[in-house]
Amino acid sequence: IQVYPHETVSALKERTRTLSQIFLPDPRMEMPWGVCVSQGHVFVTQYNGHCVDVYTCQKSFVTRFGSHGFGIGQFSCPTGVCVDGKDVYVCDSNNNRVQIFTKENREYSFKKSFGISNLTNPLDIKIFNKQIFVLDSSRKCLHKYDSKCKHLKSFVTNGPKHEVDNPKFFDIDQEGNFLISDWLNHSIKVFNSEGVKVSVIGTSLVWSPKGIAAGRYGDVFVLDE
Repeated sequence: IQVYPHETVSALKERTRTLSQIFLPDPRMEMPWGVCVSQGHVFVTQYNGHCVDVYTCQKSFVTRFGSHGFGIGQFSCPTGVCVDGKDVYVCDSNNNRVQIFTKENREYSFKKSFGISNLTNPLDIKIFNKQIFVLDSSRKCLHKYDSKCKHLKSFVTNGPKHEVDNPKFFDIDQEGNFLISDWLNHSIKVFNSEGVKVSVIGTSLVWSPKGIAAGRYGDVFVLDE
């Protein structure tokens, strides 16, 4: 994992090759996928390792939770991860669900799961205004849940206009717009809070967009594979 310093965009452009910290290659990691930083800790999902690793921001290993399987608290290729207070939300992609773990002292224990009836290959997850949004790659849509994990609606579907094709990641900007990396359409699609497409960015500039982050100053950062 590489950690870049927090700077203005103009300052960062001047030193894009300079790293402030590096999480050295960890033999315990097998295809790291999702990453989230919260309350001084870094959470990393291992797609092939079927677990979640927790580090401090000073690069010290804290703990690991999850194992390969289909039961409670187990994973089959975990992907997206986000944190809300003491709860860690993990997309359990091949088990077609999201699992929630809660912190107890230094360890994380299973709390609940949701989405088994409406998710197929969830890849990314975000919490915004006390609502949960899950990107469903196979169904090519976003699912919206309330704070109690009740399904509210699905939108941004792969309809006759083929709005998105094989989406991998998404983020939410400060205005509540959804930015989705549209992998096979080689672009970033922007939808408003009601799921209406408002713009397309990156056309002719990106080829295989995956990771995406909305900056606080209106910038969009895209990992182009």
